Amino acid sequence: MGLGDGTYHYHGNAIGNSHSDIDTNISKIGGYGEVGNPRQLGGLGIGWQPRFQGSVGYLDSKNKFDSGLLKNDTSESRIFAIQFGGGARFWLNENLSLAPTFMGMFGHTTNEYTANSAFMVANLPQARRVGLSTGTLTPGR
Repeated sequence: MGLGDGTYHYHGNAIGNSHSDIDTNISKIGGYGEVGNPRQLGGLGIGWQPRFQGSVGYLDSKNKFDSGLLKNDTSESRIFAIQFGGGARFWLNENLSLAPTFMGMFGHTTNEYTANSAFMVANLPQARRVGLSTGTLTPGR
């Protein structure tokens, strides 16, 4: 099982001549393992165990533009994802095993743009028509 998180800060070039401050927070927890003791698979001399694994993650990022045409605008992104699956571990002998696993993943992304700059306030309807402020659901492939 693993648990990870982090906070990252970036200050630098963003779009065109704009500069921005980006703060990102990431959290993830996940794990995997077999259940029970190996059982005999028929008369083949091969052992097997049910296997499960999964993880959940979350990202929250805020981009604050501090110069250029987008000065004082912000863009916030949030991503939630869950991965899950299972299979079986096959023990060919004491030291060699195979663990084929089938996985599924679900992700949800949202983005919110707050226009405060004169440029984006004037152009926000056009920007929204081309996809600004979108949310998406993405199944794993």
